[in-house]
Amino acid sequence: MFFLAYARFGLTAEFAAALLLISYLFIITISDITAMLIPDRVSLLFLLGAVLLKFFWLEEPAWTESFIGAVAGFFLLSAIIMTTRGGMGGGDLKIFTALGFFFGPCLLAVNFAAAVFTASMVVFLLYPFGIFKIGKPFPFAPAIAAGGIFTLFAGEICLKWYLSFL
Repeated sequence: MFFLAYARFGLTAEFAAALLLISYLFIITISDITAMLIPDRVSLLFLLGAVLLKFFWLEEPAWTESFIGAVAGFFLLSAIIMTTRGGMGGGDLKIFTALGFFFGPCLLAVNFAAAVFTASMVVFLLYPFGIFKIGKPFPFAPAIAAGGIFTLFAGEICLKWYLSFL
């Protein structure tokens, strides 16, 4: 993934941001698969790193977009958690809040759609084998991470393609 980020962004601030994001996504994936837990420290450190990168080097997304993305990520997951009565956890909420800041609201929507699609396909394909059971929690962070990687490398293209239909 690091090599792909280098190939895509070169030695730029965007490359440093991509390294931070990829590292974060791998950490939360392993943590969620092994312990069904996303440590608060990890999400807060990623958010701090994203804020520092934005403050010193990154211009995109704009500060207002980053703030709106973080608020959107927080409220979207809060609504899902309340609606499903805990069907998702606080770790997922923190992940989407941080990713909202990192990507901004439009690319956060791409990340969310890609995560839901990924999780749906994995559950659909593995459910017949008894790996997932109805009503039993499963780690969602790997799907969020897959959506984040997709968004990092193809989110802008996907968003432009989707908006071309409007």
